[in-house]
Amino acid sequence: MNAISENQTRWRQRISDSEQKRPANIAGSVLSARKSALLQASEEWKGRVKNAEHDLKMLNPAKRLEKAIGFVPLPVAKSVASAPLRIDKGINKFYGSSLPKDQKEAEVELEVSDFDSVVGNNDRLQAPQLHRARRPGRCGTKYLRPSVPVLTKNVEATSEKDVPVDYRRKKGDADADAKAGLQAKEDFGAIQLKKCDMTSPYPSVMLIRVKGESRADVRIVIPQADSVHPCGVYILVLPNRLFHYIGEFANLREKSTAAQIIFTITSTGELGCSAKEAESVHSEASHFWTVLGGFHEQNVPTELTMLDDYFEVVAAKHANLVLRVTEDFSIEQIVRGATPRISVLEPNHTLIFDFGSEIYVWVGRSADRNAAKCALDYAEQLRSQQIEKADLILGKSTTQHRGDWIIVRKIFQGLNDVLFRKKFLDWTSRTPVATPKRRATSSPSEMIHDEINDEVVAEALGARISVLEPVEPVLVLEETELRANDENVYSESLAFWKLEGEILRPLEELSVFKETECYVVQWKYRVERQGIRKFDGSQREHDTGRQRAAYFYWLGRSTTPKEQGLCALALRDMDKDRREHVRILQNFEPEVFISLFKGRFIVEGSGSRVYLVRNSYPSAMLLEEVAEPVHLRSQACYIVKNEDKQEIQAFFGCDCDARTVKGTLKTAEALKPCGFKLSKVVDGDCEMPWKILRPYKWQSQNVPRFYRIFESEGEEMNAALPYRHTAFPFLQSVLTDCMLVDQGSCLWIWSDGPVSTFALRVATRFWSGREGPATVIYKSNEPEEFQALFPLWVPFEAEEDEEKSERKTQFLESLLADRTRFWPYETLLKRDLPEGTDMKHLERYLSPEEFERVFKMGKEAFARLPQWKQIRMRKDARLF
Repeated sequence: MNAISENQTRWRQRISDSEQKRPANIAGSVLSARKSALLQASEEWKGRVKNAEHDLKMLNPAKRLEKAIGFVPLPVAKSVASAPLRIDKGINKFYGSSLPKDQKEAEVELEVSDFDSVVGNNDRLQAPQLHRARRPGRCGTKYLRPSVPVLTKNVEATSEKDVPVDYRRKKGDADADAKAGLQAKEDFGAIQLKKCDMTSPYPSVMLIRVKGESRADVRIVIPQADSVHPCGVYILVLPNRLFHYIGEFANLREKSTAAQIIFTITSTGELGCSAKEAESVHSEASHFWTVLGGFHEQNVPTELTMLDDYFEVVAAKHANLVLRVTEDFSIEQIVRGATPRISVLEPNHTLIFDFGSEIYVWVGRSADRNAAKCALDYAEQLRSQQIEKADLILGKSTTQHRGDWIIVRKIFQGLNDVLFRKKFLDWTSRTPVATPKRRATSSPSEMIHDEINDEVVAEALGARISVLEPVEPVLVLEETELRANDENVYSESLAFWKLEGEILRPLEELSVFKETECYVVQWKYRVERQGIRKFDGSQREHDTGRQRAAYFYWLGRSTTPKEQGLCALALRDMDKDRREHVRILQNFEPEVFISLFKGRFIVEGSGSRVYLVRNSYPSAMLLEEVAEPVHLRSQACYIVKNEDKQEIQAFFGCDCDARTVKGTLKTAEALKPCGFKLSKVVDGDCEMPWKILRPYKWQSQNVPRFYRIFESEGEEMNAALPYRHTAFPFLQSVLTDCMLVDQGSCLWIWSDGPVSTFALRVATRFWSGREGPATVIYKSNEPEEFQALFPLWVPFEAEEDEEKSERKTQFLESLLADRTRFWPYETLLKRDLPEGTDMKHLERYLSPEEFERVFKMGKEAFARLPQWKQIRMRKDARLF
């Protein structure tokens, strides 16, 4: 125990000695060091923020100007409105008092009889009339230009306006005046006619300055190098060159306004400049400085830094003046010291616009011409009028004369230049559209006076549609394209309804559709997504995604519009989840919809018991009952149901492909009722009780394609069913206007009226290089080879016009040769021409020799003439 106690004492002594040797402020020094480091870091961040704010401010041209000249712009002085009086504080506070506050008013005692003295003989009291103070002018007197000087030059002007010529005089009076003039003996040879002044109203050198903060002030300044400073944009206009100088402190408004002016000059040739592009000024050696007298060091003018308002406001106050010439030829002031508005331009006024360096005499359409003469004389007197702060506004003082570099011109209403338009506050800016130049032509087959020749267009259209690839129809649901053979689409369930009255009745199953009924099919499905990975990064084998649903409402061919609308409304009321609804008409079923029934899609209607197999794909087989009278097609397969003999017959046309035959047998076996037998009938083996229509040299690999031809354009028609699975992609209802039907072995040109020459040329180019006949047929006169291309053919209604009913089938080559043949001039005058002749251009049917005899020029020279001249010559030749 003694040893243990001694050991404890020894350890305590060691700990006390070590604590005495340790410095007392170690912990405090560590904390202070960390604190100082944090303070230093915060100061560095503050410095960075200040530098960033400074860099952002330097993007503003005003801040750059402040940094360059060391000047802080003074804020614009604003008038301080006096505080309104409060009448709710008492009558005394509202009216005030003229007595001192310490002086108390003496009390006055009044009696009722004292009021009789204020009652006079008049029954009506006269209220005192208060005179209102006049409202002071908005512009201060220090900004106003001197008063308008009196017109000193004598102007010869009559008080009466020029009397216009009376064109309503009788023709006999005019003939008498003309006859008297011819009989006159006076000699007019000594009279000299006035020559046209071809000199430009603009000086040969113009320096335009664009400057302003709230609105760009566009004004001509003296063309000298010292007029250019870095606080604006300058445009130097020469007769054949254009220069563009952008100052260092120019803002975006000035740059955009200058760009608009340059575009107007280069595109329209205004201001007497023929330059097509502007040259930017980047160096001291530019021709810009040579024209202005040599390079001048760019400094900010001192007067510009001392302004107490925007530059454009100061310039308008000192330099803008608008005057009007009255009816008695006196001068009336309209606008002074402000930017004018377009409302001052009235048709019956003659105005004088003085902008310091530009003086315009504006003459309205209905203005007096004598007033314009008076205004021009007064405008010349304005040259000697002084303008305050002209050194800042115009670049030169105007103590005696403004100089010859300013513009003094007369402009008429509607003939304004870009400088005049930019002076107004509310002028609608319309950027001119540069029209492309017409290329020179050397033959009638090219573009002539913006008219495209039919031959060129027909050639290009025929070549374009001949190489088009067939587009197969695709069903799009929820922005996903679906096809019948897609392997990533999984069907989950089908539900069926039938419209009865206004209610949808559910059905347990549905495979037979009647063309007099409306049905609704609900399809629930999933679309497999590819490329989906698990959380660990490995790829899944497949992911079927979420469940989707869509509703198809099938409308029979014999249903009324009312029944179709009731079906759509009933489906909307039934579908609370608002899924996608697809409207399907009979004979236009998507292949995806047909494939949902696994080859058991049957449409019944006429009761003939003869069913056409419209699709050769086994899982998308469609059987449609043929209407009476029954006409079979040699390229199709049919299933005939004979209940009397309890027999199912599968008929195969001689032009059917193997896929259709195989699919028909499989479908017939599946649909065969119990106790019925199945028999095969091949075209040609035995006689059929129905007529068989055979297309011309049918080729199963070449399904017909249809193209619609318009007046100067064409397009391919979209098929109802995919090309590769059916021999009948189109119905008879597709025929309209003019159609090209490419059967592969032949070409049909079908038209419901006279075929245009343009369509014939398109067909010729389309069929060039291919074998087989090209035949032109007309509505109601279609041959059986053409009718066989459709699953059902219903004759068109009989035409009342005998000429239309007598149209016969013609070959393309012979018909086009008749359309482009030459006719004698006498025949063209009689208009005794075949149907389809282009009556708008009868001159094209003249031979080259006869054309030159009639028009005294060749066809190529005639084609180069302007359109108006061609029309006049055709009228003279009675061919218009």
